[in-house]
Amino acid sequence: NLNFGPGPADEVRSKVFFKLWNTYAMFCNFGTGDGFDPAMPPIPVAERPDVDRWLLSNLQRLIQTARKAYAAYNVMEFALKCEEFIEGDLSNWYVRRNKPRLQSKVADLDAAGRKDKWAAYQTLYTTLKTLCQVMAPCVPFITEAMWQNLRLPSDPASVHLCDFPTAEEQLIDEQLATDTDAVRHVITLG
Repeated sequence: NLNFGPGPADEVRSKVFFKLWNTYAMFCNFGTGDGFDPAMPPIPVAERPDVDRWLLSNLQRLIQTARKAYAAYNVMEFALKCEEFIEGDLSNWYVRRNKPRLQSKVADLDAAGRKDKWAAYQTLYTTLKTLCQVMAPCVPFITEAMWQNLRLPSDPASVHLCDFPTAEEQLIDEQLATDTDAVRHVITLG
């Protein structure tokens, strides 16, 4: 029973797996409490707030990276980008900025507020399901556990039976990514 103290594995657990699982758990808890139905008609991405469109844009870029990295047998390239996405984009930026949207009570919201809340849920749902798919080749068990709870009856029975995602080029917004990166940099300096 060797113990070498804290090391790289602990850092990966805290930066990636804990943040991913906490985001997933938060989504499940809030979504269940609010009666979110992932099968409801999607709110068009163009009608969602900038922060939703930004996350989905970065998700498409992550899919591109995953396809390129897996094709080149360079899993480390994908793993580093995935870590950056989960820790920086998803957990530290998107979730923190959207907790008020997710914590508000549906009964207290007008039609515009409900649409905004459903847009946040749909964005998180899409992101979590897609992360399951792109991470499944290198993290098979955690992604399968998440998939089993996130999948719709019409989805494959296992994340490992899914087609690998293809980036939706029309969702990539380079200007929005540049603008958001500048805002994040200013906030980090502050």
